[in-house]
Amino acid sequence: MPFVATTTRIPAIDRTLLAVAAAGALLWSCVALRQGYDFEWDVLNYHFYNGFALLHGRIFANVQPAMWQTYFSPLIDAVFYVLVRLLRPTVVLLIIAVFQSLAFPLLFQLARVALSDVFGGGLRLGGVAFLLALLGATAPVDIWEAGGALGDSSTAVLVLGALFVTIDSIARFGPVIPPRRAALAGMLAGLAVGLKLTNAPCALGVLCAAAVTLPVRGDVGARRAWARSFAACIVAMAGTFAVIYGWWGLLLWQHLGNPVFPSFNQFFKSPYAAISSYVDPTYMIRGWRAKFLFPFVRTPLSGRVDPAGLFDVRMAIVLPMCALGLITAALRRPDLEPAAIRARAAAFSLLVSVLVGYAGWLLVFPANRYLVAVDMVAPLACVAAVSMVLRSRRAAWAVAAGLGVALPASAYQSRALWWLPGEHRHGDAGGYFGVSFTPPQGLDGSVVAMLGGWPSTFVIPFFPRDVVFVRLQGSLLYAYPEFGLLDAGSAPSARRSVFGSAMGAAICRRLDENRGALFLLRPAPDTPQDIAAMTYFGVAQASGACTPIASKSAMPLELCPAVRTKSECS
Repeated sequence: MPFVATTTRIPAIDRTLLAVAAAGALLWSCVALRQGYDFEWDVLNYHFYNGFALLHGRIFANVQPAMWQTYFSPLIDAVFYVLVRLLRPTVVLLIIAVFQSLAFPLLFQLARVALSDVFGGGLRLGGVAFLLALLGATAPVDIWEAGGALGDSSTAVLVLGALFVTIDSIARFGPVIPPRRAALAGMLAGLAVGLKLTNAPCALGVLCAAAVTLPVRGDVGARRAWARSFAACIVAMAGTFAVIYGWWGLLLWQHLGNPVFPSFNQFFKSPYAAISSYVDPTYMIRGWRAKFLFPFVRTPLSGRVDPAGLFDVRMAIVLPMCALGLITAALRRPDLEPAAIRARAAAFSLLVSVLVGYAGWLLVFPANRYLVAVDMVAPLACVAAVSMVLRSRRAAWAVAAGLGVALPASAYQSRALWWLPGEHRHGDAGGYFGVSFTPPQGLDGSVVAMLGGWPSTFVIPFFPRDVVFVRLQGSLLYAYPEFGLLDAGSAPSARRSVFGSAMGAAICRRLDENRGALFLLRPAPDTPQDIAAMTYFGVAQASGACTPIASKSAMPLELCPAVRTKSECS
């Protein structure tokens, strides 16, 4: 069937949208319950602890207990901490899942707006919108985080909200978006970035989606109106980010000399960390050729099913289609009917947001879960691109149906990573983490030195509030090349090159100022790096029995008495 531009009224909130929202909430609750509680590495390491540290004033009282993640913005983690403390684990799981499920109605409405000129309205538009919303919201990374506290899927809802406001405004009003709507989109995007900095590439995609609506032809008044609207978006985004993250960045600057500590320390040069970008080498992609080929070779079809790759083939499909759609739209003469022009401009902006968001993600930190917002929009963007190229309703339907088969089929290859049937299910008894131990004598007012590079900070909120925790080694030191070479026989100069930073001096001060007991918190047999750290900081295990710390985590932990020895701190 040939493409026919229509003047169909863009759907507003209605019973169908509410039904989709209810179905999404039910589906996501079932998925979350099926997978169970989130005991992922980051949850055990800092998502629970950081919320506790903020609410109980322990952010800078302890020294890097969660390694470099100690200094991530704790606002969203504070919500998780309060939920865990007040509610049963199953209720916590369902609250998070229901919030994450808002992606379903947002994607559904976004599809109805972006494809309204292709499919007209009624059941045809509703059917394809529901399919694309289902494919988008069930992206493997999103399933992986269902009901979990990692925050990527939860804050992606804010990114989707900002994108919907932008696209819907373009489709309704044309290139000159009302300033209030532009400001709302900016506020949602700024909130997403303020809560989790890894949303910045997607927020930039939203900003570019609004920017490309600049009228190519038109009077000076139209251009000035566009400038006011775009300025409202930027100011709202920057202002919201400043309110949500600014206070935290200021604290980091005052205490550590880097407002995003320890990231980008090659620019800020904080003495508390190595002069490094602090990018996990697991996720580094070296060279432009490798970056260009990434979405085509790091997929389940090539055997890559780790967090540094992609869990299905959606990006390999959507990126070429978006590029082709944008080129076609730029070369093709615009339609004469205003409604069709607005709808086409909305679809054009949608494709721009996907490409910009993906490019920013690829260049900054390409861990797959940080791409979740783009992943969810990708199926819709692919169908929108096809409709721009072929102008055929049947072709658009065919692509949507093909995605409905190809994406789940490719994602099945990654099921070991994103579909965890009951693996972390422990029941409500004992609370979310199930931490229990008998406090040893002298624990109040003591210092606990943490060993190992494994996540053990989730137990800290169950200790007395006046206990000080210092981690003797961890990821803040991994950036020093000498770290992996340290062992029990390392020379003092080698140890000093790793532990002699300002952070090491802070650890020494906490140990020297201690007038109470001293303990060691260890998750496993000591590593060579543990032994080197204990030698440098002057900490040794004392005689006496260790206290086991039970939890629902599979990691064995024990609390052992310790004594100070002669340290090598300068």
